[in-house]
Parts: sequence; C-alpha cells; structure tokens
Amino acid sequence: MLLLRSLAIAVLSLACLTTPGRAESDRLRIGMQNGLPYMQLVLMRERDTVGARAREAGLTSLRTEFVTVGGPAVLNDGLISGEIDVGAVGMSNLITMWDKTRGAGAIRGLSGMNVMPLLLISSDARIKTIADYAPADRIALPSVKVSMQAMMLDILAAKTFGEAEYRKLDPNTVSIGHPDATAGLIAGGGAFTSHFSSLPYQYFELAQPGVHVVASSFDAIGPHSVSALSATTKFRTENPKTVAVFLAALYDTTVSIRENPRAAAETYLRATRDKMTIDELLAMMSGPGVVFNLEPQGAGNTADFMFKAGAIKHKPDSWRDLYFDTVGTNGS
Repeated sequence: MLLLRSLAIAVLSLACLTTPGRAESDRLRIGMQNGLPYMQLVLMRERDTVGARAREAGLTSLRTEFVTVGGPAVLNDGLISGEIDVGAVGMSNLITMWDKTRGAGAIRGLSGMNVMPLLLISSDARIKTIADYAPADRIALPSVKVSMQAMMLDILAAKTFGEAEYRKLDPNTVSIGHPDATAGLIAGGGAFTSHFSSLPYQYFELAQPGVHVVASSFDAIGPHSVSALSATTKFRTENPKTVAVFLAALYDTTVSIRENPRAAAETYLRATRDKMTIDELLAMMSGPGVVFNLEPQGAGNTADFMFKAGAIKHKPDSWRDLYFDTVGTNGS
C-alpha cells in the first residue's frame, strides 16, 4: 500500500499546478482494449469514479469517455493525434512513442495498472518451445510489430536464436484481436494455431484439451506491467486538475480491487458480460504473477532491449525518463 500512498501524494501535488486563468478541457477521453489488464478502467467507467472525484475537485462539467479498441496501433495513433487524452498502451508502445516524440511534447507514462503474465499458447502438439515454430506456423497477437506481445516475442526469439535473429518470428505473426483469436484457437481448423494472449482469454484457451503454454512474457523480461497509462506532455500540462482527478480515481479503484475483489469481479462481469463465473474470475485475479499495483515494472529491461535491437533511436537514462513523476519506484 506504500506505493499507492506515494501516488496519492503525487496526485495532490499535481492538482496544484493549474495555470492561473486557463480553463481546463471539459472532456477526458480514455482509450483501452478488451481484457482483464484493463479491469481498473472498466470499473472506473461503470462506477463513475472519475466523475465522483471530479465533482469533489470542482470540475463539475468534466465528461469522461471510455473508448475500447481492438489493438494498440489505434491507441498509439489516438494519443499522437490528440483524439485520445489518456491511453492504456503496452510498455513497448510507450517506449516507442516516447522515442518519437521526445522534447516538450513527449508522450510519457502517468502510471502502471497491474502486473500480469502474457502467455504464448498453442493448440499444436508439435510446438512446445519457441524453437519449434516453422515458417508456416502462424501466431495471432493484437498488432504485429507494435503490440506488447509482438515485442515480447522478439525478446524471446533473441534469447532462443541469438540477438541478431530477434525478428525471426515476425513473419509468423498476424494481427487479430484477443476475442476473435480466442474463438479461432478454440474452434480449431483456422489459419493459426498459436495466440500470444492475455487474461482472461488465456484462461479460456488453456481449459481446452491439448492447448498448452509455449512461453510466458515473464520468461522474456521478468514480472512486468502489461499497460502504461500514457498521455502527452501538452495534455498533462494544460489539464493538471483533470489528470489529478483521473489518477485519484485510478488509485481509489485499485485499492477497491485489493480490498474487495469479489465486488470488483461482480462489476467487471456485469459490464463485460464475459462468459465466466465469479469464482473463475477471482481465480484469475489471484493467479500466479497477477498483482493490481500502480507501480510500473519492466520498462527499463524492455527499453534496453529495444535500443540494442535498433527499435528506438534514443536510450532512456533511466526508466523514469519514460514516466511523469506520478509513479512508483521500481521500473526495472
């Protein structure tokens, strides 16, 4: 809870940065994808947590819009174009955008959300390790080359085939959203037999006969945040009270998940209509490696690989370069 308290203090400090005489935006557009990594945002939408915090802060006209998209490429474009104010993007996406927008207008992370393993899953009995993929074997993931799963696959390939061969499995990948990829893998007979997945989809897939784990993203960089809540420096500078309200609502929601996971699970299922029981969802929420914590993890290791591989031109001196000052203490 110490890290959550640290964020609460940072939020209060941020709220004091308002530029005198300048009105803040009356709209906050939040971008996300489907799946358990976005649980806090789903709960914030359903419970109007941002609205409650906004009213407390005197931002009575603030309207919050949650936009759900099928892959990270749309979120990246939305942040860069200004169509999305805060986006839950994979760490590799944050690092890429930070590299491309360095300077006064840089996109940086506001907070982590949770730590969860992303599992590479296959229904092909022949494929047991990364080394078993043949050129014709297809791997479904949210967005080729730019998704968190795509970057984790590159790191796993580098560890298996050598650093110079980190892109060896890129031609095997196809862009398919998690819900469709899960349905296709379970149905079988499709163009792909592997899916670099996330919760809850990997849980459903592994419940099927013959479906098994090939590798985990934790094998690539250790425990890591799945998403980084990110924004442009311009939006944060011009809307400090709005950002502070959002982070306070995020803090409230994260605490509520930890203190009352069953209520959180009930709200999540009511909102998403996912086909699972409360007990199944609670099992996922308390599963191996799953932690609801706002402290970023894994950004430093991911950035080191991306710079070494030439995926980014500038190497951050520290993982903290990638984030604003409203984060925890461990981004390794």
